[in-house]
Amino acid sequence: MYLDEIEPGSRISIRAVDKENPENSVEVTTDVMEQLMDTNGHHVAFASPIYIDDKVLSTNAGKGIFDIYYFDPVSKRVYEWLHTPVRYVLCKEKRCYILVSDMEGTLTNRRDTFRINLTEPCVVQIGENRGTFYGNVHDISAMGIAVTLPKLPESPLFKPFSIVFSDSKTRSRFRLSGTCRHVQDIGETAIRCGCELSKPNPTLSNFVNRRQLDEMKKRSGRDLKHLNPVSFSIEEKD
Repeated sequence: MYLDEIEPGSRISIRAVDKENPENSVEVTTDVMEQLMDTNGHHVAFASPIYIDDKVLSTNAGKGIFDIYYFDPVSKRVYEWLHTPVRYVLCKEKRCYILVSDMEGTLTNRRDTFRINLTEPCVVQIGENRGTFYGNVHDISAMGIAVTLPKLPESPLFKPFSIVFSDSKTRSRFRLSGTCRHVQDIGETAIRCGCELSKPNPTLSNFVNRRQLDEMKKRSGRDLKHLNPVSFSIEEKD
């Protein structure tokens, strides 16, 4: 798959990687507006700009390394385009990010977006018989969730699951479903299950994206002028 094969309206993740200081790497999600192959044969996608407090999140052209991720709802796999140029421009009176890559996207099993650490209680149903268990959310992204549960009578690996939890800060309530892809023992009495969601959830994606932007604002302190000097900055819209 190439960038110009992503359907308009599809959600993608743009990750700015800081190799010298990985903790400064940040990731945001946005939507593809349109795509094309230009006259030079380059594969191009146009994505919607992201706003923080009525200001636009701009890319510092030439100063960062951007990785692009896209969840394909047909194959239910994630494609990645590494080291991709991303520019924020005003084109034909439309603000957008321009993504250009001549490389074909490669399949990856990576979590699709920034992980949020949570400690919220949850109710989980696992397997065909839908046994009910109580645990805690460990972390969540737009395409996956990890939960901590007491040790179960049978392994939940590769079994279907559904989970219900609420975020105490925003009072958002989520009901998600998917498949357990990883199980890890936590001491002698608990396990951690890594689960892949069965389909994109726009409400969850917006929640994750908002929390990522909040984290970026925290890193910038009160000065929103240079939110991440490696790859992103906040600018006035006009």
